[in-house]
Amino acid sequence: MARGYLEQAEDALAHAEASQLRRRWGMAVRRSQESVELALKSALRCAGVEVPRLHDVADVLRAAREKFPAPFVAVLDRFAEWSTELAADRIASLYGDERAGQAANRLFGEAEAGSAVERARQVLKAARDLMGE
Repeated sequence: MARGYLEQAEDALAHAEASQLRRRWGMAVRRSQESVELALKSALRCAGVEVPRLHDVADVLRAAREKFPAPFVAVLDRFAEWSTELAADRIASLYGDERAGQAANRLFGEAEAGSAVERARQVLKAARDLMGE
């Protein structure tokens, strides 16, 4: 299961990077969120923790802190914050703001997309390291 989540996280990151290159800021944020979510779920599986069916796994990640090696614990709180922040942007990054008539690409810009993609890269790398890759 951990390997499957990791592979999905890799695919989501590849799509986020491609979206970023195409200047599809909202989709880059959305797919980065998915990559972070799946990479963290992979990490939880590696630690023997039941994976919740939630988009934001921050609380579960923090509760399982003692099950991770020191290098992962050192970044765990940062990753938990990113999980929460990106999960909050999840719906808007795909649908935009229908009430305001704003498309997702107008709600998110190059800076937000770049930050989301970089966060996904860091979380994915840490999840790979947990799996010994």
